[in-house]
Amino acid sequence: MKKTISISLVVVLCLVLTSCSSFVSRNEIREQADEAPILHMSTYADMREENEARAKAEFDGKVFSYTARVYEINDGYCYVEGAWYMNVYLEEEDLVKLNKGETYTFVGVFEHTVLTPNMRNAIVLDK
Repeated sequence: MKKTISISLVVVLCLVLTSCSSFVSRNEIREQADEAPILHMSTYADMREENEARAKAEFDGKVFSYTARVYEINDGYCYVEGAWYMNVYLEEEDLVKLNKGETYTFVGVFEHTVLTPNMRNAIVLDK
């Protein structure tokens, strides 16, 4: 009985967390790619320094485009450097097409973090 209750609570918690998240699918990102605003990291950095809560509210969970040079390619993401360093999470099929040192434009969901910001569910725009 306790095990059933525990499992039920976990399922309910997962459903609540899933419904509260602002998940944007890759298909939605592809549809928004042409209109995605450019991510100006200097604006984000200035706002973050002045008021981190405001920076999170303004940027977190929104779709942006960001052009940067690939610094490192890892399993599931690449580490890029533009005006700011960022982890860009891509599908495997996109990651294998990247080359270190080359510059690409990524479109994805910006994720505010304490250290290095992330771009989730990203796609790579054709050069």
